[in-house]
Amino acid sequence: HIRGVKTDSQGNIFVVGYARSNNFPKKYLVNTYQQNYAGEHDAFVMKFYPNGSLIWSTLLGGPGSELPIGIDVDSSGNVYFAGAGGVGLPVTAGVFQPTFVGNPDPDCPTRGTNCPYGEQDGVIAKFSPDGARLLVSYFGDTDDGAVDPIAVDSSGEVYVAGSFDVPLAICAGRNTQFGPGGMHDAVVAKISSDGSTIRYCAEIGGTNNEWQHPSIQVDNSSQAHIHFLTRSTNFPVTSVYPGAYQQPLTDKHNIAVVKLAANGQSILWSTTFGGSGEENEESHHLVLDDQYNIYISGYTRSTNLNTTIGVFNRTYSGPTASGLPGESFHAVGDVFVAKFSPTGQLLASTYIGGSNGDGPQGLGVDSQHNVYFTGGTLSDNYPVTSDANQSTKRANEDFMATKLSADFSTLLYSTYLGTGGSLDEGRAAWADQDGTFYVAGHVDGNNWPVKNAYQFSRSGGEDGVLVKFSPIVSQVSVCGDTVIDAGEQCDDGNLNNNDACKNTCQSAQCGDGFVWYLGGGTEQCDLSDLNGYTCLTVPGGFGGGTLSCTGSC
Repeated sequence: HIRGVKTDSQGNIFVVGYARSNNFPKKYLVNTYQQNYAGEHDAFVMKFYPNGSLIWSTLLGGPGSELPIGIDVDSSGNVYFAGAGGVGLPVTAGVFQPTFVGNPDPDCPTRGTNCPYGEQDGVIAKFSPDGARLLVSYFGDTDDGAVDPIAVDSSGEVYVAGSFDVPLAICAGRNTQFGPGGMHDAVVAKISSDGSTIRYCAEIGGTNNEWQHPSIQVDNSSQAHIHFLTRSTNFPVTSVYPGAYQQPLTDKHNIAVVKLAANGQSILWSTTFGGSGEENEESHHLVLDDQYNIYISGYTRSTNLNTTIGVFNRTYSGPTASGLPGESFHAVGDVFVAKFSPTGQLLASTYIGGSNGDGPQGLGVDSQHNVYFTGGTLSDNYPVTSDANQSTKRANEDFMATKLSADFSTLLYSTYLGTGGSLDEGRAAWADQDGTFYVAGHVDGNNWPVKNAYQFSRSGGEDGVLVKFSPIVSQVSVCGDTVIDAGEQCDDGNLNNNDACKNTCQSAQCGDGFVWYLGGGTEQCDLSDLNGYTCLTVPGGFGGGTLSCTGSC
């Protein structure tokens, strides 16, 4: 399963995920960390050239399960991942937590019904551009918490987030609690670039759960932005910015968005976002653009989400009850996408979805502020564009890959992707500044649309997949090119106003001010345009008085 995708400044592509195959494709350079399959689920890291050729790949694991989810790449081309891991990982010297202290539940030493991946602790890892292992550390406590997302600032400092029972022992003396705290709280930690020191831990929550898979990004001022799930009616909603979006708290699962000060000692802005139904999320649901506007996504069953004027869809389209046939945990409502300013104002918000379940996993934004996402859809009527690679759903659950315009009004591109297997699901997405769009996930069918592929066929039960779309140029309507674009009623290849199709590519009609007399037109006049006739020359003769055009032209 591929769970994260990101690119470096050269356009090389990194993916992280987990494998259970002892013949997983590995390729080593001189310095690449070399490890064979160690047991259960092993983490993998792979680096590809922009053309899809494999540069290097490696596994990282112990006898338990390693499950990387978050990924980031710094300006030097080092790649990082965060996730969960078991006992016996090859940690590096001098890290802040070299020892596994995860879930002590006696029912969890190995995989089982109540503990599908065995004992777990958070894990952070860093590899050099040529695949050398630079840093491996645990991050956690004696509960079942883990870290999911990871971000790196311009100084190489590392930021992670997760859900834990607080306070965490590893954060002692460096933790700040925001809100009353309760069951599981969201934890955000900043770690030194060498992995030796935790700079701060922000523990955020009300008296109920803050949980699920958070997302994190960092701006140029080292201010962390976090997205996660809350069910606390006393979640700490606050802002130092006048006019920032603030939403009343509910007892439903809502999305929480938090912006921390650079030192982690205060919240600059926080809110929840949702409606009267349930919101949920899985991973990779927050990105920043080059102006540090904040984009979030997730899936919702709320029919009254706070949408904005002029967006693609202000009406909920998805299912209203759980337990639909074939329902997926990751695709249970409509997709929502929302955009906030750096000071917390809600700029745009829209629904996107079909009549069954849809759920995003992975979010990107380009230099024009167009928004990209992938995920899974159960809907036969998920909205796709006329140039879709695949216009209909092939099986129970397919990928969707969607590009939304910067003003949220239009789907610039949208397609299904699937094999016809029982479960094809997009789990990660990324967009370069030029609009190159990457989608990754896993499939269990044989008919994936391969092109310029590293691997041309499925090798196991569920294989990872990676797709690169070239920049999708927004189609500008051009009247007179013979193509009927969106908003055009006709296009006859000319700009003549006296035939059936005017120079605005709207159909001729009586009262439009243009005389339609070419190509079978029968108008003699239209409004004040008398087609050059006078009282003496008008067909049939008029005699005298003032010549005018009748209502029937």
